[in-house]
Amino acid sequence: MPMITTATTSEAPESADRMPAHPSQTTDVFFDVRIESPSGTYNDYVYDGASRTLRLSAVVRPSRALPADFGAFIGTMGSDGGPIPALVLVSRPLHPGCLVSVRVIGAVETAPTSIAVIGVPAVDSEFNRIADPSDLSDDDQLALAHLVQQLANEREERTDGLRWLAAEEAVAAVREAQRAARVAAAANRKLSEAPSWQVLDPRLRAIRRTGEGEAYTEAEYSVADLPARFQRHVADCLHPDERLLHFVPRPETTLDSRLSFLRLRRLKAGLLVVTDRQVLWMTDALPPDSTLVDWGFLARSVPVERIQAAHLDESGPLPRLEIQAHATGGLSTLALEFPRSSLESCRHTVGLLSRFAPDPESRALLRLYEASAVNIDLALVTEIAGADTVRRLDSYAESELAGDEVLAKAVAPESSDRRRPPAILAVGRRRVVLVEDTQGGPALAGAWTYSEIVGVELLYSILGSSLRVVVPASGGRELVGLNSQSPGAFDPMLRTFRTMVPLIAGPTIKPTDSIGVEAGG
Repeated sequence: MPMITTATTSEAPESADRMPAHPSQTTDVFFDVRIESPSGTYNDYVYDGASRTLRLSAVVRPSRALPADFGAFIGTMGSDGGPIPALVLVSRPLHPGCLVSVRVIGAVETAPTSIAVIGVPAVDSEFNRIADPSDLSDDDQLALAHLVQQLANEREERTDGLRWLAAEEAVAAVREAQRAARVAAAANRKLSEAPSWQVLDPRLRAIRRTGEGEAYTEAEYSVADLPARFQRHVADCLHPDERLLHFVPRPETTLDSRLSFLRLRRLKAGLLVVTDRQVLWMTDALPPDSTLVDWGFLARSVPVERIQAAHLDESGPLPRLEIQAHATGGLSTLALEFPRSSLESCRHTVGLLSRFAPDPESRALLRLYEASAVNIDLALVTEIAGADTVRRLDSYAESELAGDEVLAKAVAPESSDRRRPPAILAVGRRRVVLVEDTQGGPALAGAWTYSEIVGVELLYSILGSSLRVVVPASGGRELVGLNSQSPGAFDPMLRTFRTMVPLIAGPTIKPTDSIGVEAGG
């Protein structure tokens, strides 16, 4: 009985047309395969794309020794985003990492989208008589089927029974996988122009895995492991050019019941994100219920240029991470608590944030980001606030920003409890103004330069949205609240704020004693 081995396939080499072909085949059915685990061995290997070599992945029990060499077709992509597995019949086991040109003779299908392709070496004349799985002995067919079933079981893959494919069907499957890989490569080139945190489509995640040389950070590769709702929230709050450096997820946390006076205290699930532009803290607006409905999020953004210091207090029952940011009015501290399981990740965060803190012995250059006016559409709230009211507020805000380019605007109608009048928030290149519609007409409710603002806080919820600028001198003031009919109006506001706040650093820093702890846990 010939020995059976599994290998990885690849595109046909230039010399393939000079190799002897089986009478029933043509030279275009030869494919390159990379051997990973030879038959008869108890060692399992996997190809490591980062180091471009084989890595020992497991030492299996004796009953699991491979009856065939195991590997993958080069230049192919299956439904799971990885290469198509190959089983290669050989006279003797091949060396791990060996590249071999094979002639496809068939395949074993475990599911409509999952197959293992069988081939024979193009240079081994012992297999010239084999053109189809039916040419194999019963023992060979049984060994192949058993191996494929074992691999499916280890992947916890649901199978509908094994089905043998003829050579023609198997060749078509490999060619389709090659086409998918080419499409993936083209998509990877396109995705390289966008950050990986925007890749929310699982199919595109699979495409990304094929790009061995793709320059993504470790955090960007791992963002797909976050809960789906936080993936969407991150995509809403990050700029297309932003790079994700680190994140610390916080599960819903309850303190140890032995601390009786704190046993009912719970911390909502949250996510701390560090990018090359901002520190972003996110929590659910409301915890997801049993239906897993996403009710929105609360996000606080601090530009990295405003970071003064970072400290981790490990003395309490929960590690407490404190991030200090500065403006001309003083310091603002964001204090966050995490479970003990996140301690190492919090320590890494402190080290990372410390690199952004100013060094008194050096003069670092300030990065400038280009900001352009967004498409301002105030019609979203015209029917609610009234066209005349919106027009009056808009005109007054324009006059307050005379000589300054207006980059973004948002309008809030009167609150349902009538405690808050209609208002407009206008963001210019030099200042931010808030105008309210009082009984005596529009009036300036507040104006700030960017050097006074240390960060931005956004509540984005189907129950109502709000935008806050964090001003250390006043502890932060809620500027605008939008109802659920127009929450999207804050998207351009948040992006514009985040671009403009780092630009004008305050000439002096006046420390204050106020500490802003995350609201609502």
